[in-house]
Amino acid sequence: SDVMYYGGHLGLGYIPNFNEKHELDLFAKLFWTHTEDDDVKTDAKEKLSIDSADSIVSHLGARYSASLTEDWVFHVAGGWGHVFDGAQEGTLTG
Repeated sequence: SDVMYYGGHLGLGYIPNFNEKHELDLFAKLFWTHTEDDDVKTDAKEKLSIDSADSIVSHLGARYSASLTEDWVFHVAGGWGHVFDGAQEGTLTG
């Protein structure tokens, strides 16, 4: 299969500085991808038809950083992702 796909994303972030040694990085991202439809013939001469699909995914997260020394920084991070739309259908005939 040789099919075209394309997409894009948007992102926002905010870094409030508590002081020189502590920092919090908050972010939100939204990804969109589109895959074109395609027809494929298998080695068994079956035809597989795959519909086009759009996928929308969000990511929310945060990272906390603390400077322990001049050379060492501690990081801890967490995030959440959700797929809003991403179903794709197809049929196999033959």
